[in-house]
Amino acid sequence: MVSSRRHARPADGYARLARALAELNAEVVAGHDSRRVLERLCAHARALATASNATVLTADSDGVLVTRAVAGPVATWRRGVRVPLGDTLAGTALRGGTPLVAGLRHPRYRHERALAAAGLRRVLYLPIPGFGSVTGVLGLGYRHGGGVSARELRLLAPLATVAGLVPPEVAPDGPGGPGGPGGLAARNRHGDQLQVLVDRVVALTGAVDCAVYLPDGRRALVPVAAAPMVDAAASSIAGAASSATSVAPNGAGPLDPATVSRLLAQRRPATLWRMETGSVLCVPLPARAAVLGALCARWADGGQPGPAERMLINLTAGEAAQLVDDGRRRTADEEQVAVREREWLARELHDSVVQTLYGISLGAGAAGGLLHSDTAQAQQSVAWIQETAVAGLAEMQGLIQRLRPDALADNGLTAALGRLLETLHTLHGCRTSAELGAEPAVGPEVRRALYRIAQEAIANAAKHARAGQVRLRLYAQEPDVVLEIIDDGQGFTPGGDFRGRLGIRSMRERAEAAGGRLDIVSAPGRGTMVHAELPAGG
Repeated sequence: MVSSRRHARPADGYARLARALAELNAEVVAGHDSRRVLERLCAHARALATASNATVLTADSDGVLVTRAVAGPVATWRRGVRVPLGDTLAGTALRGGTPLVAGLRHPRYRHERALAAAGLRRVLYLPIPGFGSVTGVLGLGYRHGGGVSARELRLLAPLATVAGLVPPEVAPDGPGGPGGPGGLAARNRHGDQLQVLVDRVVALTGAVDCAVYLPDGRRALVPVAAAPMVDAAASSIAGAASSATSVAPNGAGPLDPATVSRLLAQRRPATLWRMETGSVLCVPLPARAAVLGALCARWADGGQPGPAERMLINLTAGEAAQLVDDGRRRTADEEQVAVREREWLARELHDSVVQTLYGISLGAGAAGGLLHSDTAQAQQSVAWIQETAVAGLAEMQGLIQRLRPDALADNGLTAALGRLLETLHTLHGCRTSAELGAEPAVGPEVRRALYRIAQEAIANAAKHARAGQVRLRLYAQEPDVVLEIIDDGQGFTPGGDFRGRLGIRSMRERAEAAGGRLDIVSAPGRGTMVHAELPAGG
């Protein structure tokens, strides 16, 4: 009886691991955010290792480990805590690339002393493998001392590998939120990221090649990212998480797209297909009840993926589906912006240029009729025609400047903003003032966004607010560049229904797409201030 229990416990542990991997895979495919997936991963790791708490820490660019998810009651391991790499056990595990077990009876470093004060007596750090390097550590804390069994490491290693496949979090106000095209447009926007994913599959499993297939303009599948077998050094990253032995490729290369289409049509995503060039696992890329494409991995010479490898490939397919779906939605948003721009142009042409030309034609007819009967009145009509033509020309220049701001590229942002104020004064008679300072050191995307925001805000001040004075400010406020447009117009209630709200939405979208934010302060009868902050390095 005792013997049967001893054999049952390891089997139960691996069954729980399989359920945990299945749950994590389902959450990634469902599009749940990274924080939720990693918190569930920590909860599973804590349960499998019977630890007091678990945490995922990933290396940041400034040489520290950042806590991304925590499970357990130890308050010192909170989300967002930054742990130095150089003087901690976690940093030692990351640099060494191997699991590290250490007691906390006499902790040397401040972070470990805090853990010991919380009642922990032992910690375990497992490296989180990434493509070509270790990207973080999975940490377990225990309230009892002792060592760590090989079985425990075998159970935790797949979870550490899964943590390396969960994508980094995106700031809600940043440009990486939802949006972007499917098909070949996704290759343009997310090609590098998709390439990293297929490279990672080959590095972390025994697959000899891997590719992502997306539909082109004719709805035919084409490979947009493909990876052959990498060298043994990169393949060794998989460690205990990979159950298949890496084999050399046979030169077959990625699957034929027609074959991928046939496999997808079978609707059997869990099937390992046996082909002349090897065994193929074809995983669809799902998003909102639709299949966007496929991720295919191949094993040569009779090889096949183990359970952990299958789950990692499913997780990677979920991540790829998110990238492609984000691209599709961003393209839809951009198309809506383009439609609004075309509608704006049609309104402007009708309200300004067409009306001006119609007025000129009426004035010319009247002047022609008065040439013989009332010369003085005819001269006044001709003078009116000249003034109207000059105003129409100025309006046309304003339209051209909006559609193709050559001054932005030729003379810089400050000169282009100054020209906007000149046009406002010429067309509408507004008093203007500017505090522009030196040309800001910003990238082209931020420069264009600032110009378009100023353009829209100035147009709203003249046409909707009926402002008599407009003031423009541009200044640096590290690490951002700040643009302010202030008018003395009639104002409005920002949360209400008002004319020009589509323009305000467009300004916000431009600011967010450049990684910044836009605020509007206004009230009826008290004017309006448009305040935009964009990153100087964007």
